[in-house]
Amino acid sequence: MIITKDVLISDVVLRLTQGKPSSDLELEKSQVAFIIDQVRWKLVTDKLNANITHNYPIDPIYIRTDENLVPTLVPVVGAPVQNKIQVALQFEPLSLYRDRGVMRVFASPIQSTLPTPNLQLPVDFGSYVDAVSVHELDMLNAMKFSKPSITNLKYRREGQTLWIYGLDSNTYKMVQFSVSYMPRMSALEDLNSNDPVPLTEDLYGPLVEGATKICFEQIYKSSTDIAANATSNLNLKPANQVNV
Repeated sequence: MIITKDVLISDVVLRLTQGKPSSDLELEKSQVAFIIDQVRWKLVTDKLNANITHNYPIDPIYIRTDENLVPTLVPVVGAPVQNKIQVALQFEPLSLYRDRGVMRVFASPIQSTLPTPNLQLPVDFGSYVDAVSVHELDMLNAMKFSKPSITNLKYRREGQTLWIYGLDSNTYKMVQFSVSYMPRMSALEDLNSNDPVPLTEDLYGPLVEGATKICFEQIYKSSTDIAANATSNLNLKPANQVNV
């Protein structure tokens, strides 16, 4: 089942009007989309956090992989470290339990015909890159054999950016990264009508029901249509419209 923006909004509107034209449906489609988004983001985030906590697999529909990401050098003025190395993702990952929105970071060599004297890179270079906190980074840097290096790369995430530790101005151009992560969900208003919405089928029913309930509350100050017809004979005063 392909779930699109139009399918979601139309399903909620049909439930609000019981499939009939309604003169008292006070919500515009943009407002319905906004409400759907609020319910969708919570349902998906809760499910992903639950899967992560219990080590259940994540449905591929929520996963994106950015390939061949080349790091860039960022000069830092007035700091002990004169340069920082960053990798920019296409989208910001979801903020999930223990920052598990980033699932996998892998570093591999960029093949070059240019000579690379004195760098002594291992022949089979290519490895997973572990996440590290600021506190852990300080501890690792104080250790003689565990500090980040080109054979022991670490990363720390800030929004859409991964800061890479273990590379320097001589080596950062020799490495590229593959990052698998769960990106933040786009708002329905930013999608085209027939764009697919990342949503597993088991969440479709709860999403439509939850959004419909909130829409009823916004329109009639009630979570149900007591007359079951959503027409003008509902003697209920519409609530204020949702500001989008």
